[in-house]
Amino acid sequence: MTTNTGILQFHGGKGLPELDGVKIDFKILAITTPFAVITNPKPNTSETGGVIGPFSGYEWKFEEADKEFNNVTTASFMIGQAKKTGRNYIYYKGTISKSKNVIANTMVLIFYDKPK
Repeated sequence: MTTNTGILQFHGGKGLPELDGVKIDFKILAITTPFAVITNPKPNTSETGGVIGPFSGYEWKFEEADKEFNNVTTASFMIGQAKKTGRNYIYYKGTISKSKNVIANTMVLIFYDKPK
């Protein structure tokens, strides 16, 4: 991971190659992924939360579809805090489907503690 004036860029390497090419630009609140550039985060809170459990945070979402050819690209990115444990998380998912066949699919969930 590298930082440069408000931009956090991930380098997943062999352990998490799914994160290669993912950047967070804190100045303009944009996420760059291999699937899309996602802007306009929205607050997101859940009392059940599925895998994460109850959480609060921000979510970026993108979807682009070509209905004529059944091609769909989606990407979502969430940053927040799990309410039960207080741990922070990053959740990232991206999918590309062409003619209803999934040709790329990525999902990463990372929990981390804030540096003291």
